[in-house]
Amino acid sequence: MKKLLLLVVLFISLIPRGYALDSALEKAKLAIQAYFDAILTHESTLSPNIAMSMAVEAVEEKDRQALQDHYDQISLSAARQAIDAYAKVLSEGKDASAEADTMHQIEDALSPENRQEAEFYYKQKSINAAGSK
Repeated sequence: MKKLLLLVVLFISLIPRGYALDSALEKAKLAIQAYFDAILTHESTLSPNIAMSMAVEAVEEKDRQALQDHYDQISLSAARQAIDAYAKVLSEGKDASAEADTMHQIEDALSPENRQEAEFYYKQKSINAAGSK
């Protein structure tokens, strides 16, 4: 299903500018979500990244800030999910290398401000985990 969504987003993003511009922002939002979903589910990010880049390019200048705000919200949410998954696997005493890779991949996609917020969230999770032992 996700692959179908990615293909639809990619196809839609190839529609020439000026056609259905009112939904370009929504298409870009879907592409951003698909990109972070791929990271969180340990899937290849090549197609979602291309689709996201193309969809973002189709967004009108007047909608850029709204798109950036959406990107920041989704990326920070994904960072929190990745940190939670990492902490859960560690608490179970299992190998958390895949979850650590996911955290680092999302960290690379964060804005500097969101990176600081994610680091604070990670530290809080660490303190809470240490306090519960």
